[in-house]
Amino acid sequence: MDADSHGYGQLGFLAYLSLSHAYYGGARRLFGATLFPAQEFGIIPNGVPGILVATVLYAAVGGLIGWAIGSASTKRRSAAVLVFFAVPTVTGSAAGQQPEVQLARQVLVSSLDSTFPGVPLARWLAELPGRPANTVQWETNDCGEGGDGLEAPTCVEAVLQVAPDATAHLSLVITGTDGTPGPPAIWMLYGIAGDSIINFKALREWAAYVCRAGT
Repeated sequence: MDADSHGYGQLGFLAYLSLSHAYYGGARRLFGATLFPAQEFGIIPNGVPGILVATVLYAAVGGLIGWAIGSASTKRRSAAVLVFFAVPTVTGSAAGQQPEVQLARQVLVSSLDSTFPGVPLARWLAELPGRPANTVQWETNDCGEGGDGLEAPTCVEAVLQVAPDATAHLSLVITGTDGTPGPPAIWMLYGIAGDSIINFKALREWAAYVCRAGT
């Protein structure tokens, strides 16, 4: 994937993430943190009541959007709805057993940023100051590129809970759109703090955010 496509993919994913976070943030303010708690991957509906409320809200918002863009084709409306929903992911213990995650955990940090030591990524994350070592979650996803049904690369994302309402996300691209493995490289670095999403351009900036947020 070329640099332009990568850049557009990042912008598109961050736009989706901002929209989704703002949507559920509004629902949280209206209906409370019990139905829409802040989890390590952002604000999501909690249990059957939260899902039911979210479904009703989706229907209401979808109806308004459909009325506003009634001239759009059914295909375009369906694609918009697909993009609006969460990017498919594999998280937790299932993700931890995947070979892509094992590969990402062993990547030398110096290969991602030469100013850092040549230690495995998992070890480096565990030793970052200001954060308990057991708060790293690993997931695999489509790098935010597959929401429109197109072929997408595979990313492994490390999610750090750096504060009760803040997470830090480090995403590495592991395979290309054709499934061919390549040298792991940074795909995206960002943080979520409350209702805000912060994008970082360099690993050292992201690491500084982790240290600040955890103190």
